[in-house]
Amino acid sequence: MHRRRSRIPADALLCLVDTYVHVFLPPERLAAFREAVTGIGRDLEWISVDPLVPPGPAATGTVQGLDVPADWLRDNRDGGVFGVIGRVSVRDGTRRTEVLSRAHPGAAWLEWTARPVTHAAGSSAPHPTAAPSIDSRAGPG
Repeated sequence: MHRRRSRIPADALLCLVDTYVHVFLPPERLAAFREAVTGIGRDLEWISVDPLVPPGPAATGTVQGLDVPADWLRDNRDGGVFGVIGRVSVRDGTRRTEVLSRAHPGAAWLEWTARPVTHAAGSSAPHPTAAPSIDSRAGPG
């Protein structure tokens, strides 16, 4: 990753998108990758869509090291099939994380959990608003 970033202009925001890739790394390689993302020395955004890790009913978290709601862990143990969409933002060496949603691996449904961010009139500062409850898995009436 360090070799590739040297070719990217210094003022460009690095964006990493991972879809069902890092879940297959052994735990020590996954931990090393997480450390590399934070320690790269550049601002970046990492969006990940991966199942819980470790794969299977003993899962405890996400590939990004994010905590998920207890009912998601239960759903996973009960045989639920879903990926967690997470966000890691690094700005000036500070790591911020957010679980955005969970989704069916084939995009049959999306359950958005993150709060949307809007900008107040006349301001460039983000203002969080309450998120609507969205569960597109619900079938017809």
